[in-house]
Amino acid sequence: MKKTILLLLILSSFMILIATDGDPRINKIVSYEYSNGWQQNRYTDYFYTDDDNLVDYTISFNGIIDSGTQQYKYENTYNEDGDIIQDMYYENNNGSWLLTAKMEYEYCEDGLDLKTYYVWENGAWEVSAVWDNLWQNGELYRMNQTNYSDYGDMELYDIYTYTNGNLTSSISYSYIEYYGGWVQMNRTEYVYNEFGISQTDMFNTDLNSGTEYHSFHSVNTYENGVLAETVSSYGTSASDNLELYYRSVYQYLPTDNEEHIQPIPTMSVYPNPCRDSFKLKADNEISDIALYDIKGRKVMDIDGSREVNTRNLANGFYFLKSKENKTLAKKVVVVK
Repeated sequence: MKKTILLLLILSSFMILIATDGDPRINKIVSYEYSNGWQQNRYTDYFYTDDDNLVDYTISFNGIIDSGTQQYKYENTYNEDGDIIQDMYYENNNGSWLLTAKMEYEYCEDGLDLKTYYVWENGAWEVSAVWDNLWQNGELYRMNQTNYSDYGDMELYDIYTYTNGNLTSSISYSYIEYYGGWVQMNRTEYVYNEFGISQTDMFNTDLNSGTEYHSFHSVNTYENGVLAETVSSYGTSASDNLELYYRSVYQYLPTDNEEHIQPIPTMSVYPNPCRDSFKLKADNEISDIALYDIKGRKVMDIDGSREVNTRNLANGFYFLKSKENKTLAKKVVVVK
């Protein structure tokens, strides 16, 4: 379950970072796993060509998720239009980079048309998965996926829904003969603020009971219009509670007009973690702010307050948000 969520985090983070041309270029992502406190477990370095194309990025694990230190490298190739046409995947084996897989991309008038994933086995490339995109009125509305393996092929597809041009939900289906054919595996909902995706929630289907459970929740922090941090939680069918799981902090390359692009906090929280209270420091007046729990429920208004009493709050993680649009105004507040 956690490894599936980790893959979702890696892919969704990369999609957010490359979604808009002209955004500051990502330099590094430092990621943490929550295990009796935040522990750094991964960092990703990004490298670019002179014309700002992302040429490769390297992911390094330090052993919290997988035993031992591991490194992976991705190299991108572009066509003359600036579209990615090939990713080459390498794994570091005792100091040597070994080519293990590749992804090839084909485009249509609307956008990405076909994506094929290959693995290097027995001295040859073998197709492992194929994604076929279907477009309607300039929007991707369905993605068909086929996974190939020695144990049999697996068929899946996703259906996408948009509001005002923004992807707001997706539903994933898989063909499972044991359950009589096509079954809904999960659905994902996206919430936006003025800068991009502010919140993502996934609800998995328990195939035995047919009921849904909250399996994934993430919140993006934007500071000065730049994606600064993502905090994620996961859940299982056996519990109604989401557990804090993953955190990524984003760093950016300098531009011609700035020495270094880093999100500049307009409000700070201290002490953090706290026990009975925490204080807020801000350049401007604090107003229309509330404290929310990890499920998005408001637990306290903080209008004009500079010190917040937390004696009556349960241990856990909380978010300071604007009450008007619920965009995240500050990082997680930990109450111990």
